[in-house]
Amino acid sequence: MLKSGTNVPTGATRYVYDEAGHLIGEYDQSGNALQETVYLDDTPIATVKNGTPYYIYADQIDTPRVITDTNNLMVWRWDQADPFGATLPDENPTSLGTFAYNPRFPGQVYDAETGKHYNANRDYDPVSGRYVQSDPIGLNGGQPSTYAYVDSDPLGFIDPEGLGACTVLFPDYPIEYAEGKTSTWLGGHGGVVTYDDKGVTQYNEYGRYKPNLPGVIGARLPADDGNVRQVKVPNLKIGKDRQPTQASLDALSRVLSEKAGHGTKTELSCDKNADEKKVNEYVQSIANDSNRRKYSWNPFSPNQCRTFSHRALDAGKAQ
Repeated sequence: MLKSGTNVPTGATRYVYDEAGHLIGEYDQSGNALQETVYLDDTPIATVKNGTPYYIYADQIDTPRVITDTNNLMVWRWDQADPFGATLPDENPTSLGTFAYNPRFPGQVYDAETGKHYNANRDYDPVSGRYVQSDPIGLNGGQPSTYAYVDSDPLGFIDPEGLGACTVLFPDYPIEYAEGKTSTWLGGHGGVVTYDDKGVTQYNEYGRYKPNLPGVIGARLPADDGNVRQVKVPNLKIGKDRQPTQASLDALSRVLSEKAGHGTKTELSCDKNADEKKVNEYVQSIANDSNRRKYSWNPFSPNQCRTFSHRALDAGKAQ
């Protein structure tokens, strides 16, 4: 994508995307990097600007919320935003100088000239919480209106291409991004639940659990190294359309909240195209590996509950 305009000091900015649709860099007309972003799966974890790396802390739907420098000082924050993104980010929260970062909700890029978010197939207006253009695939996008954005629930759904929506799995936990500082916008805890064609479920999560904790499976390592835990949850009821009924999904969410979420909100992502056997095989392979990677929140090489659940789901989608 190429952008030019009165507010573009380099004359034109080229936006480069990877094959998965992630914005990986912004470049001037000569091809010089203005800003680049590093991803782990779908999660932005770092950005490089003028050759200097910065850490990105994303929320439960992979929206950037806080950026810090290598000294752990906050240089950009969007963690006190309006749910639909109408509030502009604080680009100088600690008086270190203005730091601009344009990615917004997954798949969106902020356009300062219009105030809209470019969303691949159309533009999103954060003030109204709706798209400016109608969905090009009409009502097949699954929305009650062809201008609607993720069923009017931007904190629980994403729409990376502006064509549909998918849920996320993680409870909204406050997590610590710096010593003594927490934010509820950074993603919190996660796990993965599978179900077969009869609705039989299996829920697994990865965290710093004590090896003798009930439910821990596989190789039992020291708590700080990370262990896989299995929690018994109710089965789902499969409806005539061969999909889980909403009532059974709601019941599952309540139990997950009680048993794994400490009473916080549970957000499910049920991908009918994922092979539950492959997901569970991946879980077992990690659990049984006594030499598995240690648990880590390092943004450049994270290995925690959320990355575990993402990788497990990806294993279920592999051909």
